[in-house]
Amino acid sequence: MELKDLSKKYNGRIRERKQRLRDFWDGKDIGRPPLSFIPYGSTPRQIFDDFGLQVKRASLYFEKMMELPGDTMPIFWPDMGTVSLASVFGGEVIRESSGQNIWIKPAFDSLEDIRNLELPDAMSGLVKEEFDRCRRWRDLTGGFGYIAPPDMQGPAGNAILAVKQEDFFVGMYTEPELVHKLLRLCTDIILTVLEIYRKEFGDAFVPVTWPHIWLPEGRGITLTQDSLPLLSPKLYREFELPYVQEISRKTGGVFMHCCGQFEHNLNEVKDISVLLGIDQSYPFSRIEKIAEVIGKNLVITPGLNVKGYEEYPSYERYVSRLLSNLPGNVKLWYIFASDDPDNPCFSPDDVTATLKLLGLSNIADEYWAVVKRY
Repeated sequence: MELKDLSKKYNGRIRERKQRLRDFWDGKDIGRPPLSFIPYGSTPRQIFDDFGLQVKRASLYFEKMMELPGDTMPIFWPDMGTVSLASVFGGEVIRESSGQNIWIKPAFDSLEDIRNLELPDAMSGLVKEEFDRCRRWRDLTGGFGYIAPPDMQGPAGNAILAVKQEDFFVGMYTEPELVHKLLRLCTDIILTVLEIYRKEFGDAFVPVTWPHIWLPEGRGITLTQDSLPLLSPKLYREFELPYVQEISRKTGGVFMHCCGQFEHNLNEVKDISVLLGIDQSYPFSRIEKIAEVIGKNLVITPGLNVKGYEEYPSYERYVSRLLSNLPGNVKLWYIFASDDPDNPCFSPDDVTATLKLLGLSNIADEYWAVVKRY
């Protein structure tokens, strides 16, 4: 499909999905849980060297996405890696020989190196590369879909990419003022990048990277908190939580992603102002425990990690267990891999069975018809 034809064909469907999701976030009954079908097999993310290939992949990716049923919104996210925001500090970016993994050397050998550091240019490094690609996508497509920012790693997640990890963690005890300074800089980078994207892309900007959900304008951002497994409750509350609170207040809320063990920090997570939801990964975190401790009307995207696959080799079996134990103060947003050969949990048969388990036979039939076509 020609790039310009994407808008012509699918803008009406986007408006329909957007209204349904607005109603969901406004607390209205949309008749079923939100559903995201992600054609991972065609993902355009993390194509580091060839923008032309990325655009070609994105065109097919969004065409499949829009043909599939449910609520998935087309969001262009070049995704130059989890190191994107940290790259503005100037650390050397490293690629594995295959080119499919990207790393970064710490820009600073010790916390002392940041004592007199000023805020770096937020539009530099990999952030600038992503920003330019997003502008080119907008221009090539006539503004199709939404634009996402770089991977929204939280303040501590970016800090331990900017300075040696051992120095960062030891510094919480020996040089807490320098740790706070680095976290302040990382927070300012996050907020600055979000503001630059918002000014450039306007209503087409959605501050969502992980998980694959959609948020209305002004209703918050997704923020990765993979630092939670590494920090005690005391350290998280003292060092990172104040900055996450600030980000949440200034953006309208936080939908938190953490794919590690963080139940020991649930009482701290509970204090995030305007906590919209949590991207959960069983068995490292359990929906029942999250709901028990936080006790808010949360939206949770239920997921399995590699250990979860051992216990539940099909997503249907995991969802079946959830439905029999689901707390009443939780809303689920299901995210399905529609064509991921590397994921043992999301075969087309399993996705179809899960949808039927949820009482969504009509959507299961629509899904199956699209999968067979592609």
